Amino acid sequence: MDLIQILRDALCHDEKIIKQSEMNINNLASQNFGNFLIQLAEILSNEGVEKGLRQISATIIKNMIAYNSLFSGRYSQLDPDSKIQIKNRVLSTLASSDKDVRKAAALAVVGKLNKIFKIEIIKNNLK
Repeated sequence: MDLIQILRDALCHDEKIIKQSEMNINNLASQNFGNFLIQLAEILSNEGVEKGLRQISATIIKNMIAYNSLFSGRYSQLDPDSKIQIKNRVLSTLASSDKDVRKAAALAVVGKLNKIFKIEIIKNNLK
């Protein structure tokens, strides 16, 4: 499955296509949660990708980590390298030239992601 196409489908106006896209997103996340988040973070941070796809990537990252009960706690189980890749790409997007993408990335950082980042910073400082 091509993630870019799945994201495009999620943005379309056909309810049937949107539902299929949601199923595909959950399937990809179930197969390899860490890799899925890394791919979304890569799309989010890529200035060459269209704005809508970058914004929905940020929303999915936020929702998968903070709100999706199917994946509750999965982020904390990822290996440190995956977490670093995800965090660095999401945080780097805060410097995007597109203000709407910056806003989407900021929304992904606040809330639960923000708590996760703070906890990891505290843990690293205690070592």
